[in-house]
Amino acid sequence: MKRKLLYTALYTAIIAVVTLLTGCKTNNGDIGIWYGSWALDRMTVDGTDVPVVDEDGWTNFAFQNNVVLITRTTELGEVTECFGTWAEEGGEMVFDYNHTDDYDPSVYTAPAWLYFTNHAVTRCKILSSNKKNVTLQQVTADGRTITYYLRKLH
Repeated sequence: MKRKLLYTALYTAIIAVVTLLTGCKTNNGDIGIWYGSWALDRMTVDGTDVPVVDEDGWTNFAFQNNVVLITRTTELGEVTECFGTWAEEGGEMVFDYNHTDDYDPSVYTAPAWLYFTNHAVTRCKILSSNKKNVTLQQVTADGRTITYYLRKLH
């Protein structure tokens, strides 16, 4: 009887350990280097630096699954949140702000301070990417070239 109880406890422990070790930390699998939080370290408009940390705050990108959260935080702790979806397609990062929410229409508002278009798709060419730094670039409808320099936070 004691032996049967010991084997049952041992098998339960093995199953628990295997389950924990094979669990996935991201929804719908691995999204590669994008998973986590990224800080906007630098931004240029037509080659001219634009302050990214100013009186209006600083910007972070957070990626999980196909959802992106872009936030702007002021020195007073006020936060503007912009939810959208994203996909990496053919060397481009595609940010989609065509979504709606009946309870809070402002949830899917594109981050205007980044020159993203509201209720539209913003395409950014991936100029360079690795696990620590990413450079994205878009050309706006009025012909401005915006370049974003992101640094991985965690």
